[in-house]
Amino acid sequence: MKRSSAAAFALNAFYMFVQGAVYPLFPMYLRSLGIGDLVRGYILTGSAAASGVAALFWGWLSDRTGKRKRWAVLGGVWQALANFLMALLPLSLSNLVALYYLSGFLGAAPLTLAMASINEVFGESGEGFGSFWAGGSLGWAVATAASGYILEKLSFRHVLLITVPMIILYTLIILKIEEEKLGEKLNNKGRRIYREHLRLYAILVMVFIFINIDVVKNLYIPVHYAFDLGIGISTSTLTLSLASTLEIPSILFFSKLIAKVGAAKILSASLGLAAAYTALNVAVIDASQAFAVMGFYSLVWGSFSVSSSLMVGETSQDKGAAYGAYNMVFSIANVVAPSAVGVLARDLGYEGMLFTLSSVALVACLVSIFALRREV
Repeated sequence: MKRSSAAAFALNAFYMFVQGAVYPLFPMYLRSLGIGDLVRGYILTGSAAASGVAALFWGWLSDRTGKRKRWAVLGGVWQALANFLMALLPLSLSNLVALYYLSGFLGAAPLTLAMASINEVFGESGEGFGSFWAGGSLGWAVATAASGYILEKLSFRHVLLITVPMIILYTLIILKIEEEKLGEKLNNKGRRIYREHLRLYAILVMVFIFINIDVVKNLYIPVHYAFDLGIGISTSTLTLSLASTLEIPSILFFSKLIAKVGAAKILSASLGLAAAYTALNVAVIDASQAFAVMGFYSLVWGSFSVSSSLMVGETSQDKGAAYGAYNMVFSIANVVAPSAVGVLARDLGYEGMLFTLSSVALVACLVSIFALRREV
């Protein structure tokens, strides 16, 4: 079990390093090629949509065939090849975008299927996903800190080359997690997840609401800190770094707490914390308060990430399909949220947008207390 816990930590550390190295820099790379805002927006929206569909596809396929390990390895190896080709070949814009989409489609396989395996290994224990998400926070923090420097000194192609061995590493680590099951095979035949799992639907709606707040935390609040409060871009981004760093102990804390109070209560609490976080941002007036409130977000993400990912696996015997749907909602929310939140901010103002999201999260918190009463 300890080996699987360490493997889960390392797997998502490498996976989120790859995501953190490529995801924020790809729009900058497109801009350096002279691609306008509108076209860049279409490209990025298409990428998120493709990744979401891919997550559900890989999960369904693994349940249908019972060959989870095979599809995870296949997806990882071909994702590494796609990134390698993007790094080395002179490509037209259409070919570059096609390979980028292909990389995202293939990369959804290792993550989705690894989460299904972690759930099976650890069951109702929060230890597995605690290690998984703590590793993810570390990988993202390191990548976002290092990739910008690499882009300035070298190029986006060098960043892509660095991701190739990382992809190979997290693909190999998945095999180690699978070995803990000592040959246990999946016997599911890909039963459809809709109509059978109302609790899963409820959780997915809560995930969608939560990710909208996460998008605000990453895209809107730092801009407000930097320009409206006047604390500057560098200081504003440091608040995000603080949150990522504090997320690691927060995730580990909530993974232990779940064993005592249950994942359903922690998930409800995370929505309440998210409501508090968005409301508190209305009162921020200087840098010290910005750091304090953004640091508070570590509790929001720490409670949500472990509880939601654990509960998803416990709502369905079709683990692959369930985690495919979970990751698909992440992608859909990241497509919808920027535009939806932008409309709220335009029509209601910054404070009105925050209060609206806070109210929605609070209602979701109260509903979840009744909707998720049966503990996992």
